[in-house]
Order: sequence, then C-alpha cells, then structure tokens
Amino acid sequence: MAVFTSKPLLFLEENQYCNFDWVGETNDGCLLCVWEEEVLLGSTATSPTEAMSSTGVSYGASGSGKTDAGLLAPSLTTATHIAIASPDLQSVQVLYTFDKVLPVVQTTVNSSRTLLGYVTREEDHEGGGSRYSAFVAEIAPQGNVYSLNLNCDRQILLEFLNTEEPGKQQQQSSDARLAKLLVLVHRDSISVYSFALRLLAGENGCSSQQTTEATHHSGLSRDCVSGLWVVADEPLKEGVCGVFVWAQWSPALHHLYYLHHRLPPPDAAATVAIEDDEDDQQPRVMLTVLQFHASKPHETVLNVPLELAGLDSPGVSGFGSDYRDEGLLHTTADPWLDLRVVASPNGALCICHHYIYKSRQAMTPADPAYLSVFVAYSVTLLHQGCVLHAVLEEVPWTTAQTAQPSYSLMAGVPPTPSWQVCLLLPHGRCASYSLMVEHYLVVIIPDVCCHLLDVSLDHPPTPHLLCPPPPGLPPHAMLYQVSSPAGKMASSRSLYFVECNSEEAGVDGGSRVLELRITKDSLYQYFKSPHTSINCKLAVLHMAAVHDKDHDLTRKLVWSVCSDVHSIDSAAVLQEYLVSETYSALARHLQSDSQHLLHLLPLTTHPGTTHEIYTSVDDSPSGGRVRLSYCPLENAPIMLLAPRERVVRPPYADTWTRLHQRINTATRERFSLQHVVEKLLVSFETYKPEALSQGMTPLSPASPLVGGLTINSLGLTLAHLMFDPLPFNETESTTSSKLEHLLSVSLRELSMYCLKHFPHESPMRVHAVASKYVCTQLQVSRRLCSILCSSLTVVPNHNSEKGFSFIEQLEGSVQHRLFALLERYYSATDAVAFPLPQGYNSFFAYLAYRVLPRHVFQQYLHSGVLHLNVDVLREIIYDSGSDPDSLSACLELLSCAPAVRSVRALQYWPPERPGAVLLTARHHAAMVLHGEGGHLPQRRGGVRHNNHHNKGCAFPTSDRTSPYTTLVDLLTAKAKLSELDVGLLHDGTVASSALAGLSLTARTAPN
Repeated sequence: MAVFTSKPLLFLEENQYCNFDWVGETNDGCLLCVWEEEVLLGSTATSPTEAMSSTGVSYGASGSGKTDAGLLAPSLTTATHIAIASPDLQSVQVLYTFDKVLPVVQTTVNSSRTLLGYVTREEDHEGGGSRYSAFVAEIAPQGNVYSLNLNCDRQILLEFLNTEEPGKQQQQSSDARLAKLLVLVHRDSISVYSFALRLLAGENGCSSQQTTEATHHSGLSRDCVSGLWVVADEPLKEGVCGVFVWAQWSPALHHLYYLHHRLPPPDAAATVAIEDDEDDQQPRVMLTVLQFHASKPHETVLNVPLELAGLDSPGVSGFGSDYRDEGLLHTTADPWLDLRVVASPNGALCICHHYIYKSRQAMTPADPAYLSVFVAYSVTLLHQGCVLHAVLEEVPWTTAQTAQPSYSLMAGVPPTPSWQVCLLLPHGRCASYSLMVEHYLVVIIPDVCCHLLDVSLDHPPTPHLLCPPPPGLPPHAMLYQVSSPAGKMASSRSLYFVECNSEEAGVDGGSRVLELRITKDSLYQYFKSPHTSINCKLAVLHMAAVHDKDHDLTRKLVWSVCSDVHSIDSAAVLQEYLVSETYSALARHLQSDSQHLLHLLPLTTHPGTTHEIYTSVDDSPSGGRVRLSYCPLENAPIMLLAPRERVVRPPYADTWTRLHQRINTATRERFSLQHVVEKLLVSFETYKPEALSQGMTPLSPASPLVGGLTINSLGLTLAHLMFDPLPFNETESTTSSKLEHLLSVSLRELSMYCLKHFPHESPMRVHAVASKYVCTQLQVSRRLCSILCSSLTVVPNHNSEKGFSFIEQLEGSVQHRLFALLERYYSATDAVAFPLPQGYNSFFAYLAYRVLPRHVFQQYLHSGVLHLNVDVLREIIYDSGSDPDSLSACLELLSCAPAVRSVRALQYWPPERPGAVLLTARHHAAMVLHGEGGHLPQRRGGVRHNNHHNKGCAFPTSDRTSPYTTLVDLLTAKAKLSELDVGLLHDGTVASSALAGLSLTARTAPN
C-alpha cells in the first residue's frame, strides 16, 4: 500500500567515514552526527579531563582554550568528529574534532552554536557493564571542555534549551548570554544547568551586534569569525524532578515527557486502607509533561495516569540489560520499555507503547527461532479520549525482537483558509502559517506491519488502514523521521526518514534517506487486492474522498468494484462512496458560520465497533491477522492546565491550549442515516402516491435545487454534469414519486436533529444546511449511477437514444451485467436512505423485465425492489400477447401497481386485444362495489359506451337469465344507474365470454 524509495546521502558518498552514526537533533531540525576519520593534528583540543571544582562541574581554564600539555607536534591520527547536517541533509559542517577516538553516543548544541554537549559510553572492565559520562565543550571556535562530574552506570541524556526570545535576537546589545542545558540521568533525576556566556572580542573587535548578525545569516555557521563565546562562570544547577522511569524530549515543541510513580494522596490512602484494597494502595504510573519557554519558567501542563504492560520487566526474555543509545529518539529508558509520545501543534497527542508477549499455553522451544509471539502496541489518544490496542498474532521471535517501530503523524491540506494562525513557537520563532491537519498516525514496524491509523480531530478513530510492511523497506531498519530533503516538495502523503543500523544502509554504520509515499497507484492496487479486507477498503475510499478529496481516485476505486459485481462487499463500498463524497462535497462549500453543524453530518459508514479483526495479505510475517480494539478513558484523573492558568496567556496558542479546547468541547454523536431508513420503513406502509402532490413536500423532483441553491454552491460544476451522463431520461411521469417523499423525510429528520443539538441556532440556517446536504445526496447518487454505467461503457452519446430503446440495443450479456450493477446500486442507496435519480425506477424495472424470468420478476415486484410506472406498464402491455397466459401475466403485473396507475396503463392496450376492456370493466365494477362508483373511467379517445338494445337478452342461459343482467342488478344496489358505464360492462362481458370460449349467439328475450 505504501511505497518506499531510498537514496544515499551525498556527503557520505563523497567521503568514506568510519563508524558514522546519528547522535542528536537541534530545535530547528538539523541533525548531529559523529564519525571517525584520520586527521593531521598540529594542536589538540583540551582533553575532557579538567580540574574539578567544588560545585561538581569541572571548570577548565578560560582564554584561548589551550593548555601547555595540549601542544603536540603535528601527527596523523584517527579522531572523532562531531558535525551538524542541515535539515535537507545536503550539507554538513564539523562542529568539534577530538584528539582521539571517543565513544560518543549522544550530542546536543545550543541555538547560537557556541556550546556542545556530548555523552560518552565506555565499558567498565572492573565492575562490568558500561559507564556514562557527560561533558560540555566550547565550539566558537573549539576551546575548553568541561565535565559535568556525571560518571555512572545510568543512561544520560543532554538537551540544550532555547533561551532566545522571538524578535529580540537582533536587538540584543549586551555581551552576555545564557545557555541552559537539560540533563537527564535515568532513574536518578532531571536537572537544568545554566551556563553564563561572555563574548571575547577578536583581533578586529567583533562586537555582539556583529556576532548576532553573523549568527542570523550564516546558516549552519552561527559564530562570528573574530568573536569567541566562552563560559564566564560556574553553571547554576536547578532540579526539575526526582526519580523517573522513562523520559522523552521533543526538540521542536520543547516538551519534556517523563514517567514516574506517584503515591495516592494521604486522605485517599486512609480511605483505601479502610476498604483493604491493596491494589489501590500501590503507587500509580503517571505521565507528566513539562512545557519549557525561552524567557519564562517551565510549567507542568499535563498529568495523566497510564497502565503499561511490562513496565518493570519485559514480557519475553531476551532483551538484555544494556541501554539502547539512540540520539535521534531523545529518550532514556530501560531497554525493554518502548514508549513514544507523538504530538502536534494542533492539539493531537498520541502516547504509543510497543510490547511483545507470548501465550501462557505456548511451550517455549529450545531454539528461539521457532518461537512465535504476539507483537502489540497501544495508542492512547488524549484528544479522542480513548485507547486503541493492536495485536499482531504469530510473529516469529527473531523478527519481533529486532523490529523497532516508528510513529509519525501524516498531515493533510487545511480544509479552509481560515486555519491561518499566528503562533509564538516555543523555540523562539513567531510565524503565521496554515496548520497542517494530522489525519493519520503512521506506525511502521519493519518486517512486521505498516499501519495508518485514522486519528483525526473531527471524528472518532476509524476507519484504519492495516497492511503488511512495504516491500522496499529493509527488514531490520531503524527509521527516524526528518524534514523534506532538498529538491522535494512537501506532500501531505509523504514522510522522510533516515535509516540506520541495517545491512542495506552500508558498511560501518552508513545511512540513507527513505521516502514513504502514499500514491494513487499504491492505494488503487491495495484496494484491488483480493486479500484486502472490507474494513481496509472502506478506509481507502474514506481517505480518498474525505481527507484527500480526490474524485478521480474514488471513481477508479468504484470501477474496480464493477469488475466483481457479485461480491458481497460491493454494496458496502458503494454506501461508503455515497456518504463520504456527500460529506466532502458539502464541507468544501459550507460557509464558515455553519461549520459547527458539519460535525453532526454523517462522515462514514464504518460501524466503529469496539473490537475489529483485519486481515491482510498472506505473505506477511504476522499471518495477515490483526486484532484491533478500543477502550474509552472514562473517569480518568487527567490534569490539564487551562489557558488562564498558564504562565503564557492568550492569545498564545500551542498544543495544550488546543488540547484543552478539544477535551472540554462536548462530543456530539453524528446523525445516523439508519434513523431515516427506519422512518421510511414506517411511512412507506401508508404511502399513497396518488394522494400526494408536489406542493405538499419541501423539495420537488422537478426542481431539486431550491432555496436559491445552485450547482456551483454544492461543488458540482456543469462539467461534472456533462461528463456524468445517464442512459435514461431524467424525468418522472408520476405526479408524486418516492424520490420526493424520501427527500422530504430526510430534510425533516436532519433539521430536527441539528436543532436538538443546537437549540439556539437559527432555524433558517439549519434548514439551509439540511437542504444543501439533501440536495448533495441527490447529486452524488446521480454521479455514482453514472460511474457504474460508464464502467460497462454503456453510457449513450449525445445523439443516441436513451431509455427503453437503449436497453433493447444492448447485448444479452451486457444487459445482465448492467442489471447486476444497478441492483447493487439500488441496495446501497436503500441501505443509507439516499435518493435515486429521476427516471431510474422505470429504467431499472424495464431492464429487469428484459433480463429476469417471469417468476423472478414478479418476486422483485412483490418485495418492492421494482416499481411499475405507467411508461413501464405501457411497454410491457405492447410486448405481451393476446393468449390467456399473457393476459394472466399482465393481470398479475397490474395488480402490483397502484389502481390509478393501472387504469392509466390500460389506455395503451391495443384495441385488437380484448384484455383491456375486460380489466377496465372489472376495475370499474370493483370501484362501484367499494363505494367509489361516481367516477366513471376515462376511455382512450374519450368515447363512452352507450346502452345497447336487448342487453337483458345477451348471453341467455337455459333458464332465460343473463349474467350481465345479474351484474347490473348487483351494481345498481350500490350506485345509481347513471353512475355506471353499462357499455363498458357489456364489452367486458363479451370479452370475458370470448376468452372463456362461450357461445356469443344472442337470443331475443320474451316480452
């Protein structure tokens, strides 16, 4: 479904670096890397072992940054280089060069490129394991190195904070700066070290203003050539938190996430002790989020309890006890705990936890290669108030152990230009831009799966795209998302990663750039695959219609359904097309003051159950079976700061203000089309077309776009109507049709539902939105009918005939396929209460008459699928014979139509056939017996029969009595003789006797 393409990095191709690795990321998206290379050193930098101070930080000599012991003769040696790569990964600049090889595992650099923090990891040969050490070096230019006196067996993470306020960088005139370093020691503490910097003027007297300008215009190089920023004094240490289990830093948003154990409050502990509930007395795992600012103190913005599997120990042995040093992840945690938090400025927050477990009944084999485990991950969606659990069954242990998932938010195009906002970004930039709306969370587990989870803000998390990993993805790759490389246009369906630690990446720890693209062709091929489940097909159609608004792709997807029209999933796909396209067309052209009503309209037909099973292609490692389940976050004690409680006040907007607005907004259930279906089931029982008229309903089939609406206001241009022809004439021959009744019921129910949830809304505005939605339903339904017909190339051209003549020109096989398509189309529209185009019922009924056997055709009539209008009855009458069997069949068909419609159809009966006179006479007699004899039937040509002579003597029997006389005597008991059409009754009696084979010889009755 997804396509991966890769290309090597230019600076790695041009230079043969040894032990290349990515070790950090800056606030502006630049990547920090380290490698080993032979260099000619004339004088080395100071070694990271300086005199120890009483404050716990090794403070070296100031000035030139050189010591007497550091002056060495020029020599060729292998040294470690730390460099910074631009966000587009096309250029690299060396920041620091050591005089030897150092095992650097993580680095960070401040925003002015004057200080470099790095962490080394060395093997402890005496006590076993590894030892971590942290240092800070001056790099403008290379100068002193200061040790933070952190030498322990706990993992250390360093991150420089931004201290530059937006708009004040160019106005800073002092020769002093402040650099803040965030220091995280796993399961120990989190602290902030504040370094005071002072500017040393160079030989040409570079001032602070010149240094600032050079920093602003030099790209990667942020330092003034003749100016030196050095550490002025010992750093100040400030504690942030104590012992923590897991922590993650977000350099772009300046968020610090960490897990810790919190004891229950004293009053709650006393209450729990009385109830003797030992589980509630245990410390709870809490996720705390800190927001850092440039010139204001940091603040705790979120506290949420979590329930994580395998927090203190792995579910399956074999992970080891060594830390995983991954500088681009910005995390410090136990090796078995795989937790990531993905956030966006628009308020989306996803807490992703990946874990592995095996069944208790499963026996552990001697060879781990034969062990099958369950790979699972959970995504806590705070903005949706639910937790999503995904479990992939029967994954080989060798694959699950090395696979490391990556989580990325895939953004789409903003729906309206009103999303232009001005944000004060945490890392010191003020910008006005369009917020990208994140619709999907992309979960990639190499060699296991690639899932696109719909986590949009405007609807519940469904439907999802669950599929195997792309074929171009290396099996054991470690992926880190980066910005778009140079020469690449940022796309809403593209993600870029750097790949590390895979065989395809190159020898000696090389790296490549991978691009994940969700293309039209990949979606189309995935949709057509016979192994794709119906839920995934609905998700593809939902993505194309609602999120991408790609009508060409949705047309191709519907065409693919036509190739297997007898599939049981075809009707569900057509239903999703109707609902999704209607919502998409209306959302694009709805006015801004009515956007809140858009959250009540139907969005998808996916049921959104709490437990779903997806199946994918059979060659995936997981066997193609994925279990997905949801559980709501009900009564969870979530603490989120309100905007008025923040240290930064409105109009400041960030992730937490939008998340607070989202959580405190009442979630309203969308309007269900099944409600309209139920109303129609009841109303059609008493529906009488002859009792209705166009003036009784709000919408009329003769003019479906009412209330000042135009085609352009619905997003349907004239080009759409010209290129969406139908094989029948879009007219109705009835005074009132089922279409008009359906539109009126839909309009009424939708209007009442919107007013129920927005009682203070203007009824005129609600009615206008409901009218637009109902009209859009009709137009989208018409478009789908045209797409289905065009899939068989049975759409007539401009000069060809339409309607019944067009059906007769088709071959028999084409007629059968067209009937199957239109039957699926009718089933889809009936299931979601969508209207059918005018003229469809007559066309579909006559096509069924030509295709189906007589008894099957009558079954369709009795079940209400086919509707016999006057034009269809007329063609059937012309096509029928004059034998008794044909007359009986016509009588059966006429009995399925309303009485008035049947009488109108009898006017077209050929005069040489006596059936019309017989049926008309029978209908006239029945109407008289029902007390409605005052309305004489109107014969074709307006000619009424007069009283014939000797009618009492017609057809005498042996006892001189007449059936005709008996019938007239019976009818005169219910109506006056003037209300009877005795001539019609006479002709009907003659026709009945002729068909029965009786003698028509008349005898004169005695006086």
